[in-house]
Amino acid sequence: MATPYIGLGLGVAGREGCGTDPACPGLWLNTVFGFELHYRSTFNWLLEYHGMDRMRRHRLYIGLTTRRGN
Repeated sequence: MATPYIGLGLGVAGREGCGTDPACPGLWLNTVFGFELHYRSTFNWLLEYHGMDRMRRHRLYIGLTTRRGN
């Protein structure tokens, strides 16, 4: 069974040479779209797409999350 979810938030992000830039670090608008796939009673797979900096940068995450057992 797959459980879909979406999210929205803000992130603080720096970059190389940030120490000399007065506008750094920047504040990014981030979105996430994902699915949590049931694996076992204590583990679930995560598949997430992260659109960062108003969708100018992108990340895809695949991983495991833990849950309490039955």
